[in-house]
Amino acid sequence: RWSVLGYLSFFTALCSLAWFLLVEKTTGLLRNIIKKEIVKRGIVMISNLTFGVYLMHIIVRNVLWHIPFIKGHGCIVELSLTIMLTFVISLGLSYAISNLSFAQYIIGFKNKNE
Repeated sequence: RWSVLGYLSFFTALCSLAWFLLVEKTTGLLRNIIKKEIVKRGIVMISNLTFGVYLMHIIVRNVLWHIPFIKGHGCIVELSLTIMLTFVISLGLSYAISNLSFAQYIIGFKNKNE
């Protein structure tokens, strides 16, 4: 029996095509922005710190869920704030840890302060 929402359905193929075209057009537009040196360095730094973000994001998220200011708003605001703050705080902590001498053993990356 075929399902309209199954992964082999026509609608799934159409959605996949739409996402592919969106990503293709978006990357074409972003190519000029990514050529700038400061953007390249930022992308590389975030890329280097992602394992540390992955390791600590659950702890940061659980702490943020208990803050009354975040819990006091609606679901969309709560989720949006939690997602953004979790990423920013985890990235900041990973960056701070990356400056320690033994950082490669904690987050897998050591920032070489040149």
